[in-house]
Amino acid sequence: MFLSINQKFSKELIILKSRFLGCIIGSAVGDALGQPYEGFLRPKLERLSNIISKYRGRYTDDTQLTLAIANALIEGKGFDRELLIKYFIKWLKEPPIGAGYGCLTAVRNMARGTMRPSNSGGNGTAMRVSPIGLFYNQKEELPLLKKYAKESSILTHDHWAASAGALTVARAVAYVLNNKKIDKDDLIDTLVSFINEPEFKEFPRHLKNLKNYFDMPVKDALKDLGLKGVKEPYIEIFNAPSIKGKGVISGYTLPTVLCSLYAFLLSPSDYIKSVKEVIIGGGDTDTTAAICGAISGAYNGFESIPENLVDNLKDKDIIYSTAEKLYRIYKKNH
Repeated sequence: MFLSINQKFSKELIILKSRFLGCIIGSAVGDALGQPYEGFLRPKLERLSNIISKYRGRYTDDTQLTLAIANALIEGKGFDRELLIKYFIKWLKEPPIGAGYGCLTAVRNMARGTMRPSNSGGNGTAMRVSPIGLFYNQKEELPLLKKYAKESSILTHDHWAASAGALTVARAVAYVLNNKKIDKDDLIDTLVSFINEPEFKEFPRHLKNLKNYFDMPVKDALKDLGLKGVKEPYIEIFNAPSIKGKGVISGYTLPTVLCSLYAFLLSPSDYIKSVKEVIIGGGDTDTTAAICGAISGAYNGFESIPENLVDNLKDKDIIYSTAEKLYRIYKKNH
């Protein structure tokens, strides 16, 4: 059966809307799936027969700040720094759920009228950037995606690793949104090329090396990737006898992004399998699952997320409505 041009266009729009919804809701569900296990080590998570059993649909600051960026894009019909600051300050009144010290301090400074971001390489900007990847996903918009992803990052985290992580996740979302099939090497090469600048130091090199991990046992790969780039004095925390060698994913941006991408690329067509895999990696489970869920949802669409998880997600109607509004504004601008 041949489809008319109008039918094909209509079908493409339905798929695109599903991918927008899948990204935002997939991130929130991932966040809520990982939330009960934050700080757990891999051995304890491996012993659990059903990771989903503790799911209560309770999200964290990962989802709150993702929605803040989405709402700023909606109101501004595109990126507007002052609007984003407004929504970040508004977040303080929600109140923040499980927020990192650096991000919280930076936003409190904003509320006092002072722009004083933290010098943190933490994953707090990569976890929230997916709406920018959705909104600026076209080839000709990639310079804007890079500009705005970085601007959104340095508002709270003035650190090269945080910026590199935000750019990588936003570009990954834009990539999967525009591809029917995922080629591991091509996606990784695309991301490396996007951030291959001196200011991002070793991030592109580690990203390129991600290709070497798919022939390893998953457990070993996540153990190694989970501490990639973590330096003194923070590495001492992970060298403690109770933690060393057991498997954990650090909250530093580099390992968070590497592990989230790795889990997605292991099972690119299976939302729940990808998200569960990165949660079992341990550590900062809400954030790794939120990032992995955003990328997988943007690729597989809203229908790929188990219905029972969406039904039990806190504020599901608000999150769905925000994603839908973001899509509508995007279509008006394109």
